[in-house]
Amino acid sequence: MKIFILLLLTTSLTITSMYAQPIITAADIPREKDVFNYNYSKLAGVVAGNPGINQTWDYSTLVDTTFVDIDSSLNISSGPNASLFPGTNFVLHSISTNPGLVASLYSYQIKTASTYKTAGWVIPGANVFFRTPLTAIVPYPFTYGNTYTDSSIVVYQYNGVTDSITWIDYISAVGYGTLKLPGSRIYNNVLQLRRETTQRSRFGTTSKKINIIYFTPGTSGSLMSMEITSGSPALLRYVTTYSSLPLQWLDFTGTISNNQGHLVWKTANEVNTKYFMIERSMDGSHFTELKQLPAQGNQLSEKLYEYTDNKPENGRNYYRIKSIDVDGKLAYSKTILLINNQKSLELKVYPSIVQDQMNLQLYVSSMQKVEIKVINAEGKVVFTKIGQYAHGNSTILINTSSLQPGAYRVVCNGKSNVNGVFLKQ
Repeated sequence: MKIFILLLLTTSLTITSMYAQPIITAADIPREKDVFNYNYSKLAGVVAGNPGINQTWDYSTLVDTTFVDIDSSLNISSGPNASLFPGTNFVLHSISTNPGLVASLYSYQIKTASTYKTAGWVIPGANVFFRTPLTAIVPYPFTYGNTYTDSSIVVYQYNGVTDSITWIDYISAVGYGTLKLPGSRIYNNVLQLRRETTQRSRFGTTSKKINIIYFTPGTSGSLMSMEITSGSPALLRYVTTYSSLPLQWLDFTGTISNNQGHLVWKTANEVNTKYFMIERSMDGSHFTELKQLPAQGNQLSEKLYEYTDNKPENGRNYYRIKSIDVDGKLAYSKTILLINNQKSLELKVYPSIVQDQMNLQLYVSSMQKVEIKVINAEGKVVFTKIGQYAHGNSTILINTSSLQPGAYRVVCNGKSNVNGVFLKQ
């Protein structure tokens, strides 16, 4: 199983500059919701950049393959099996379409004032877990001419079998200068790191890899990473876009039918989104909460949600959706207006000809007090009932056995007025 972990471990290093020389500092620890998109390049004619000061590394003519990576910085609660790594406070999620790499990998980290450490990795769905004593990716501050060596024993489990690998890293900052990438993108004050990794199995088998990684101030991930094998580039990816993306509201619509409000909304970039709260208002200013719906997890792709308000108010109904992140941050959708033309009060009298009992079916659109009167042909009120009725249908039974034969009206007064008639035999 080929796992390109080295690139993932180094995408989170950030850099600031002191004078003209870039320096990695603790102040540039990655932020939640940072998202980096990378393209993989074809390797024909590509050579490794020279070390040294004031270099110009020109990769502006790289030719893309069809493979891409997306690296996302997430809250620790967003990663699977986080309980395997107590004390960690950060997780990196890498999604790759490169068939030679792992499609989805979570890397668990600890951020401190002086180091950025790796605790282990999880490959979802593969029953593979990597765990290691805490290993610093690199200590802070780190600048041109600095070196760092670290070693650990990586213990991993695969389908219930436990094994281990001795892992030795030697990291050196070997150059700084200007990096040119496709799309006329030029980065100045870029630091070049060389990472030599030796992996030794318990059977004595040894493998070595060299990675050249480039960073610049103002970004929390690498600009470019190149794996070197036998002196030549074997794998190269470079950043195309990076940002700390907020939740994106793609669409929010609604309709009212059969006295129900149907809401549909679509989102993207659900990184650390915890849940949604549907809110409603009658005036567009003062909103009340209707329902909480869980978010669908950390998803960069489009996601569709639906909700039905079974008790819309009569007339104007303003709706909006509030998103709440795991860290408590809020974001709102646009507000939409739906008009409910359903009558606030409806009445059905049956049967139309009665003897000892009459049925009233009363529908109210919202909680309200309703006065029910039965009036004879002379205009005299022969029956009165006052009650509070909740949204929906209610059936009221009225004893008509004592009424004189003749025609009667039923009058219901609430938020609106409705009438009905019946004949007593």
